[in-house]
Parts: sequence; structure tokens; C-alpha cells
Amino acid sequence: MTGSARKGFWQRAGPVALKHKFIRDIFMFCYTAGETEKDALRMACALYKWGGCGVISDLLGEEVTERAVAETAARKYIAHAKKLGALKVLYSDFRCALAIKLSQLGLKFDLDLARGLLKDIFEEAIFYDVGLEIDMEGSETLIPALNVIRALIRASPHFRIATAANQSPSDRYLAFCRNHGAGVRVVKGAYEGDLAPGKDTDLNFIRLTEEALASGLDTAIGTHDEKIIKLFPEVTLQMLLGVRPFARKDFIYMPWGEERANYLKRRWDEGVRSNAANLFVINIPEAILWRVLYARQVTV
Repeated sequence: MTGSARKGFWQRAGPVALKHKFIRDIFMFCYTAGETEKDALRMACALYKWGGCGVISDLLGEEVTERAVAETAARKYIAHAKKLGALKVLYSDFRCALAIKLSQLGLKFDLDLARGLLKDIFEEAIFYDVGLEIDMEGSETLIPALNVIRALIRASPHFRIATAANQSPSDRYLAFCRNHGAGVRVVKGAYEGDLAPGKDTDLNFIRLTEEALASGLDTAIGTHDEKIIKLFPEVTLQMLLGVRPFARKDFIYMPWGEERANYLKRRWDEGVRSNAANLFVINIPEAILWRVLYARQVTV
């Protein structure tokens, strides 16, 4: 099957498959920690006990259009930072961070609101020694996001900004990190970009990573691509929860919350664009096996 034919197949099959509760539940079981904070904390402990993996905890939700919803998300993140801090007390070498999507904090309708909520979360995260990672969203959010972050940025291991290789404006993010001493996480991109999936995005990913390292930035790569991983064996490696669960990695990006179905749809769309949908389907038995072996009996 050619690449275009395979893409067309997944474009047709994916949305249909995810409409079925049984199939959707399998995907959620494999690729999210669960619906509640307790599920997330239990999974964080399982990942730590299995291989000493750090976690980047992602309370799912984005594209918020109401102030009250944004404020609720911020309160949840602040409470979650405290719980993660408690795990750091329990396990002295436990590593963790919060993943923040600025559109979840109201970026698209009130910059001052997003700036204030991010500041509240950031201060709480620092207090509990929990890292903070700003997720990359659509390219239209680049300038507003930088305006929000600029008020808080500091050279600190608590702050890292994602840079998407499928978006040509990603150089602006990298320059921002370089100028302010922030850490950077290079990803291929979960949102539509102006660079073609495949070779163009891969080459840009490698270039961005090399430039970040040459600038002396605290650099991480978020990828499952073996070819790229082999190029940067010493760089902090992050993978999505459930994908290649038995492979070596330093951090797991761990989504959880009530928006799991929307997360799966977006990840599926990403997989179709990057020809990675095969990985998500073929990987299911391995992901289930890992959960059964290592996460089933863990309590918080």
C-alpha cells in the first residue's frame, strides 16, 4: 500500500472506529492515564516504579472560550502540582512536570487572563519543585503565546517550551528560548503545520535540535522515531504514554482527564498526517501488556 493510499485508509477508518465505545475504550486504556487525578497519580507511580521514568502530566483540555472554564483548569493544575510535590517527597528522585496548553487558560480570548493564570500555576509549581512545560499549539498562537510567556520566563529548569518541527515559525520559539535561557522540547507537531509530514518535518526536527544543543539550551526531544533518537543518544527523550512502552525513555508525556476522547481524535489526526497511525494500532497489544504487568496493582 502506497503512502497516500495508507493515509486515505486511516482517514476513513479512524473516525469510524473511534465512534465505537469498545474500540474507543481500548485506545483510552492504552494511551491515557485515566479520567481522574487519582488515575494520573497512580500511573505516575507506576512509571516511576517500572523504570524510573519522569512524567509530564497533561490535564487534557484546550480551546477554552469561557473565563470560568479557564479558571477551573488553573485551579486543577495548582492542586495537581501539590499532589505531584507530595510524590517528590515520597520518592526523592521522582521527576515531574506539568504540561500546559495556553488555549486552556484562555489565550485565544483574554491574554491578561491567560498570563495571570499561568503565573499562578508557575509559582505553585516552583514551590513544589514541579517543572512546567508549555505545549505547542497551532501556529496562530505563536505571537500571543510568546506575549504571555515573556512576563514569566526565567532561566530555570522549571520552564521548557515546545517547538514544533512541522511549523516554519518554530524558529521564533527557538530564538525566544535562546534569548531568555529557557529550555526547549522539540516535537514533530500535533497540530497542522506548513511543512510537509515526513522528510521536511524530520529535517527541520534535526536542525532545531542541533541548534538548541549548540546554543547550550536544556533540550529534550519528544519523538518515537528511531532514526532521530539514534542521532541524539544523550538528549533527554520523551515519549507518549502507551507508545513503545518497553522502550528506553527519560520522560513520559501522560495525558489524563475528561477530554480523553477529543485527545484521541487529535492524536489520530496527527498520526494520519505523519503516517504514524500504524504505530498506534500495532502498538495496542504491547501497551495493554505493559498496563497489566506494571500498572494494575499500583496504589497511591
